[in-house]
Amino acid sequence: MRAFLFSLHEVGFCHFFLQGLFPWTASGRAIANGRDEGVTKLLFDDSPEAHGHGNILGVCMVGTHAGDMIGEIALAIEMGADAVDIGKTIHPHPTLGESIGMAAEIACGSCTDVTPKTRWPASTAVFRSVLACALQRTTAQLHLN
Repeated sequence: MRAFLFSLHEVGFCHFFLQGLFPWTASGRAIANGRDEGVTKLLFDDSPEAHGHGNILGVCMVGTHAGDMIGEIALAIEMGADAVDIGKTIHPHPTLGESIGMAAEIACGSCTDVTPKTRWPASTAVFRSVLACALQRTTAQLHLN
């Protein structure tokens, strides 16, 4: 999933990033613990200069024992790992740490444990035109009524 990040002022800093989001409802260990209400999200550089191999920028982990896994992310940031590096690292099953590898695989598009998100519409421009048409129709219907 490609996204565009703005700073609070929406000037000065803007950055393309690649997101890998793994819900703990798909984690065997979280389910076994009875605490699957968590998520692991990894952010990678997706700027044109990165050529598809951007380093990890950060992580957001929410859930029971999420703090126990921060060490792996700190090491990945320090060594400049990309999504492929993290995805190819061995993560034992079933562990909560496995969610880090799965999130990296989702960012790469190679994760087989969760269904891929539908990428419709294919581009933001198409989405904007579809949204504009829907808004025009809705506005026209409101004026007719």
